[in-house]
Amino acid sequence: MLGCDDVEACRYMEPALTTIKQDKQKIGRLAAIKLNDLINGVTGLRPSLVDPELVIRNSSGTVEEVTKKR
Repeated sequence: MLGCDDVEACRYMEPALTTIKQDKQKIGRLAAIKLNDLINGVTGLRPSLVDPELVIRNSSGTVEEVTKKR
């Protein structure tokens, strides 16, 4: 089982939920820059990618691995 955005509650679930963490501040900064460029008529804008981070918790792995972590 896998969550998204590393919601704080995921850390306290049983089992703790593995999640994909995204740098929301970086995404916001890039969005603001793109919006500013669009407002100012900049052409040829390219997509920006932000690398996600996999945060592995107890919800992923074999049953034996998860059981041992408890």
